[in-house]
Amino acid sequence: MSNPLNSVRDYPDMFDTWNVLAMEVGCSAEGVEKWWRVILQQYSQEERTYHNMNHLRDMFRLYKEIREYLDSPLAVGLSIFFHEIVYEPTATDNELKSAELCKRFAVDVGLPSEVLQAMMGIIDHGHDIAEGGAETENPDMVFFMDLKLSVLGRDSEEYDLYVAKIRQEYTHLDDEEFLSSRADVLQRLLETRIYRTDVVSSKYEERARQNVARELDSLAAQGYS
Repeated sequence: MSNPLNSVRDYPDMFDTWNVLAMEVGCSAEGVEKWWRVILQQYSQEERTYHNMNHLRDMFRLYKEIREYLDSPLAVGLSIFFHEIVYEPTATDNELKSAELCKRFAVDVGLPSEVLQAMMGIIDHGHDIAEGGAETENPDMVFFMDLKLSVLGRDSEEYDLYVAKIRQEYTHLDDEEFLSSRADVLQRLLETRIYRTDVVSSKYEERARQNVARELDSLAAQGYS
């Protein structure tokens, strides 16, 4: 099978991951390539300096570590590809549009209803960071929230690159608005355990807290706390 859009050069690992997941739900070879084009096009948009293919790759790094603990590794893996397939930093309906595109994929490939239902729950609730709520009823949703925050527990160099990429994505905000909001989000992260699952927290909590605290100290030095 040929990999479209030169993905064999750019993202061979990601295409292989997508191919395995899509084939598992009965997607044809043509469907695999068709929807890979959609994924690659969406996540390669110029304005997506952080929420792009490299972000998905980082999520899959952690996914491989926790896969054995998931109730539906298939639904979680597919959700990584679709949870932010539509993303515009200034929009408020990214989750809704991502869910709509996911449903089109489901119809196109005949996705089993139980897999689609699990994916819809993740896409709708996978951005929450507040405690409680519907996501606590589904362990895979909780794991997915940890996947979303995987970059926080990376080494300091990776973390700093993430911070820079996030700032680039939000260039529509001036420094005052962005940095004050950023400080508030980071402070809330430190008020409780960052990673909700014991599996992830035991490995990455300490480093994540160090990274977040270091960024907060930098913001405080600039007058944002």
